[in-house]
Amino acid sequence: MENYNSYNPYIGLGQMSYRGYPNFENQIYNNNKAPEVEKSEDRNIKNEEIISQEEAVQQIRMQERQEKENQLFYDSMIRNAPTESEKKVLREIKEDGRKHIKILNDLYNKFTNRRLNTEEIKSLPEEKAKLSYREQLLRGLNNQLDDVVTNRRILGAMPDNESYTLMMSIMTDNLKNASRFNYLIHRAH
Repeated sequence: MENYNSYNPYIGLGQMSYRGYPNFENQIYNNNKAPEVEKSEDRNIKNEEIISQEEAVQQIRMQERQEKENQLFYDSMIRNAPTESEKKVLREIKEDGRKHIKILNDLYNKFTNRRLNTEEIKSLPEEKAKLSYREQLLRGLNNQLDDVVTNRRILGAMPDNESYTLMMSIMTDNLKNASRFNYLIHRAH
């Protein structure tokens, strides 16, 4: 007896791939072979948005270092924040950064079988240390938005669902934190 599932429009198309498109591997077609799918490498797409996995690994390393530097930057902002509610928001942003450092370390280890340098950054760059509280908030907002762009590129190079999901969680945190910075900027007006 055949299983007719009227609720699943993809019945018979195979399991869904991690990007939400039907996985056509191992499907039987008229001549018993899966259709040929042109890969982006074959089409010679040259665009700054498309990076290789090796480039993504380098970007992961740079993002991890940036997140560590941001930890000191957030400490400075927390010290300068005028109210306890603003300090609380900044602590939440800082906590997201700690989570990102762990995720980036795990991804780097997964792709290279090596750990990232665990050396702590001792001091904030002088250019950030001299900023007023409002200027720090503006810089924090711009950092979050820049991270969204970088993480979007890394996301496109992730080879599996787990890695994709981890990078997506970082990217959505960046967007959430950009909104938090906008809120803080508005309050600092």
